Amino acid sequence: MSTEKTAPIPADASASTDPVEQVIRYHVQTKHHYNRYARSLGFLDWVNQPDPFRRFEGAELIPLPLLTADDEPASPLYKAIYESGAVLPQPVTMRTISRFFEFALALSAWKKAGDSEWALRMNPSSGNLHPTEGYLVVPQIEGLDLIPGLYHYAPKEHGLERRAECPPEQLANLMMPFPADAFLFGLTSVHWREAWKYGERAFRYCNHDVGHAIGTARIAAATLGWNMVLLDGLDQNTVALLLGDEPERGFCRCRTGASGLSRGDLAPGRQESNVNRQSARVRRNTVVS
Repeated sequence: MSTEKTAPIPADASASTDPVEQVIRYHVQTKHHYNRYARSLGFLDWVNQPDPFRRFEGAELIPLPLLTADDEPASPLYKAIYESGAVLPQPVTMRTISRFFEFALALSAWKKAGDSEWALRMNPSSGNLHPTEGYLVVPQIEGLDLIPGLYHYAPKEHGLERRAECPPEQLANLMMPFPADAFLFGLTSVHWREAWKYGERAFRYCNHDVGHAIGTARIAAATLGWNMVLLDGLDQNTVALLLGDEPERGFCRCRTGASGLSRGDLAPGRQESNVNRQSARVRRNTVVS
């Protein structure tokens, strides 16, 4: 039981539209305290437990090759991924894309206790709830057997769901500022998977888990000789449009902005003007996400 008396927040502050005040209010409202935990329901609604695996009805699933540890592309020594130039950049193929997603977002093991069974993944997650979803926007790349367009990664099946085909010239125009064979890699969050357990603190954990996914993606890219470059100024509404993640509108055509991957660099994208400004920082043989 807490003896702390929380100071009331003025009504005008709760209705404030100032982004900074909203962030501060949310932080104060959802933080833990020295003598009590943050507010929560105090129980789990097992009947309405979220499905940890997103699938899109009607979307074609393209299986990625299941590679063993000895299959090409072989993983370098751990220390090599931190040494500049020690790992030669691999071409962008179905096998390297498979290896990238394997190390970044794939399932790592299944665990079982009694009648309950659950999966673990390469990217750590608060409460093993895994709100983070991965997407791929890929242009025409020689040697890559994928139609240019938008894809969603399905970790349970280790495959790519094709969400939309995009005109090659439109994607080529979007990727023009980046190195050859670059593609976009995007991350979104399914908020309900965290809210189910953590309630109003869910937004904190969604951001926390996106950070984990960026970390595993960076390591996955490094094993292929792809360096990660983070473009962190992308407007979230632009990302939602490009990745088809708007609940009401979905997507009707390819838009500019998002994350991306290429031979050598990885970085989340921006609107086209921002992409042009930032692309000068992206070196050849780099992945852009």
